[in-house]
Order: sequence, then structure tokens, then C-alpha cells
Amino acid sequence: MLIGLLLSAVAQSEERPPADPDRAAGFADALEEAFPMTPEMIQTYRETHAANEAAILTRVEPEPLMDAMPVWLEPGASIPVVKLTPGIASVVGFYDRSGQPWSVRQYILGDGESYEVIQLGEDSNALAIAPRARVGWSNLVVALTGEATPVVIRVRISAEVTHYRASIQIMKAGPGSPSPGEDIPRIRAGDASLLAALIGYDLPDGAQKMQITGVEADVWRIGDDLFLRTRNPLLSPAWSAHLAAADGIRAYRLKPHTHLLLADGERIIRARVSP
Repeated sequence: MLIGLLLSAVAQSEERPPADPDRAAGFADALEEAFPMTPEMIQTYRETHAANEAAILTRVEPEPLMDAMPVWLEPGASIPVVKLTPGIASVVGFYDRSGQPWSVRQYILGDGESYEVIQLGEDSNALAIAPRARVGWSNLVVALTGEATPVVIRVRISAEVTHYRASIQIMKAGPGSPSPGEDIPRIRAGDASLLAALIGYDLPDGAQKMQITGVEADVWRIGDDLFLRTRNPLLSPAWSAHLAAADGIRAYRLKPHTHLLLADGERIIRARVSP
């Protein structure tokens, strides 16, 4: 039965007079207007559009930085610089000279329209900063709890490097600082070598890496001094300068010695330093 129906349809189509040429031309024009591109053109268009969109949106990932920056509040002290990149949130934390968190009481940005700042919790010591603009610079003024002098920070937008975290260490006692006489950091303004030892890079030219056994640490000899980077408190010998970061890393400046005593909880660790 189905075959009969098909044969009947074919016979009727053969008997039908040919289509009007004007109508056929109009139909072709309508198709061309509705679908001006061939399937091959559409495929090429999609590939080209995707390639251009990827070229516009794709960018080289900036080099991440995680720095500890000592800051003095006296007039004439250097101002730290925090580098930011669009699309990346940078965390700026504030600590006192002993490494204890120092909570932020108030903050203000010089250019509030080009940057977004959020305090990470009530009475937190950390601010998250993200730039809205692609280029530019400004400054951030931060008032810390119990401190009359505000902290001033430069912020710069950079495509090459960005601070994932910047620890701003105020070189004075904060609300959570140890009592007088307790172990507190001592550092002179401009002591770049001690700061370099704390962060573990950018050591000055001529710095000699030493070998140390008995404890996980790094030691450099710079001039007439040793610089020790470790998580363990140094007990002996006496040190002339000490800087602690918020993550527990400590840096010490001391005279050259071959044997060191460090604390590991309630244990005492003996370490040996050699060239």
C-alpha cells in the first residue's frame, strides 16, 4: 500500500506544471536574505570569532609576590608599595613588631572609584584590595587600633607582578605585643639584609650561602655577620637583630658561629653551620 502511495505522488509531481520562474527567483532571494552565509562560511565565522575573543581576553598571568615589609611610622620613613593586578584580589595584613596581628580601625583610598577594598571581618587586621581600572596608582591610608599615626601605603596597578599577600609589619609595639623584657624583634630602619633574609630572596651581592645541619633553616654570611632564616627561636648565641613575619618565619642577624642552639617546643636543637 505504501509503495502505491509513493508511486501516485511521483506521478502527480510529473503531471504538475513547472514552477513560475519569478517565484523561483523570489524564493532564492528569500533564502539568500535569510541565510546570507553558507554552512562553510558560518563555521569559519565561528572559529574566527572564538580566536579573536581568546586573543582579547587571554593575558599572561602576573608573577605572584608574597612579601613582608617592615614599616616605621616616624617622619621620613620609606613608604611600602603594594602591586595590584585587575582580576586578582590582594590581601594586605598588618602586624606589630612581634608578629602579632594589629587590627584595622579605619581605612580610606585616595582613588575610591578605581579600587575596591574590603576588610576581612570585623576588627580584622587584613584588607582585600582589587583594582577596577587597568592602569593607575593611588595611596591607602590605614588607621590601626590604638595607634594615633596612620599607616600610608602606595598602591600601583601592574600587569607583570602582583602581591597575592603583603604583610605590613609596624616596627613598634601593638595591642598584642609581648610585655617589656620579652623576646621582641629588633631591627633598624633601612636594614635591607635582614628583611631579605626574612623573605628568603633579594640577598645583597656577595651574600655567601652557608651549610646548616640539625635544623631546617637557611644561613647566609654577609660581610661580618650571619643571617639566619628559620621557624625555630634562636637561643644561643646572642643576636643583634631579629625580625619575625606573620607566618612564623624568623630572621636573625648575629656574629659568625659554628654552633647554634634553637628551640623546638620544649626541646633544644643543636645546629652546626659550615661554609
